Amino acid sequence: MQNHKGTIVYLGGFELPDKNAAAHRVMNNAKIFSALGYKVVFCGVNKDLPWDSDLQREDIYGFESYPIAYPKTCKQWFARLLFVSQYIQLLNKIEDVKFIIGYNLHALPLKRILRYAKKKRIKVIVDCTEWYDNTFSLNPIKFVKFIDTNLCMRIYQKKADGLIAISQLLNNYYAATIKNRIVVPPLIDVKSSIWAADKYALQENAVDKFKFIYAGSPSGTKDKLDQIVRCFCQLGDKYDYLFTIVGITEKEYLKIYNSQGDELRQLGKRILFKGRVSHKESIMALKNSDCCIFVRDCSRKNMAGFPTKFVECYTSGVCIIANEVSDIKSYFPYDGQSILVEDCTDECIVFAQKQVLQRELIALRRERRNGLADNPFDYTRWENIFKDFLEKLEKD
Repeated sequence: MQNHKGTIVYLGGFELPDKNAAAHRVMNNAKIFSALGYKVVFCGVNKDLPWDSDLQREDIYGFESYPIAYPKTCKQWFARLLFVSQYIQLLNKIEDVKFIIGYNLHALPLKRILRYAKKKRIKVIVDCTEWYDNTFSLNPIKFVKFIDTNLCMRIYQKKADGLIAISQLLNNYYAATIKNRIVVPPLIDVKSSIWAADKYALQENAVDKFKFIYAGSPSGTKDKLDQIVRCFCQLGDKYDYLFTIVGITEKEYLKIYNSQGDELRQLGKRILFKGRVSHKESIMALKNSDCCIFVRDCSRKNMAGFPTKFVECYTSGVCIIANEVSDIKSYFPYDGQSILVEDCTDECIVFAQKQVLQRELIALRRERRNGLADNPFDYTRWENIFKDFLEKLEKD
């Protein structure tokens, strides 16, 4: 569809085209806006740009993009927290801005954007995907993060005209202050070559051992990867499997979970670390596995977000073991293979591991779910929801 309804400017810390989860989210949202007749212009970040770089246009999958430098020093971080002058420079270059979408902007830049938009009669939408557990601290950096998070979540985002929330928790929190809201999980493009159906399941005749996978970047507070490893140790030597961890090396893992050296030695060749790989390689590793496993604490941070890895596991068609965190229960594939554990106890996780390991592997691979069919995360299924959302914003 030809763009004619005006321009949507998407601002935030996403690194196009696919270098972080934020980039995947804004890109698939932008495909919807484009299909609805809007032109989309991005202003994300680029870690390779010098700090004093001017705005330079890039073309990303048919969209205009004007990335700004990623802060690398404390001074640059503080400067970015105070404001991003390039945002206003970009907005002033575009004559027909209809909406400004702020993706998890810092508080003071968002305040300036709200003020600018009000003068120009432009509607501001916040795309909110997180609520960090930044607690009060006298440490200067932590104190600044505490202030920034509270100003953003409790004051400035409440002044936006519209909200794209990634979870029901965030939607409910802003229900009293933002009239126009939609809840949108991370979306994917099922037609992308990365999801090619001919690369889906493992060959039935390639049965060697059951293949578990974890793909992500654990921080020690987000994913309970150490508990998963501990639970594998509790299985003993009865089962033949391989647990592959994609995203960190063994050395990096032990820096986070420094007390688990004995567990890794106990698992021996049953555990494999692949380190950081490209997004494409990560998806291929996922497709070439039998079961993705991850569990998370039900903290505010985790309940406010939505695990992108769940969307990727669902789309890959692999069996999933996960706990009920955020909104995944609403999308969980009750396919007779995947297991939503009741809680994060070792007992529940080990029980789930044993359940999938006791299944006949050839049959499991033969009956593997087609994650592309009727995929709830396919961006094309969300066009009408976005259409109604934007139309209501235009009328208000």
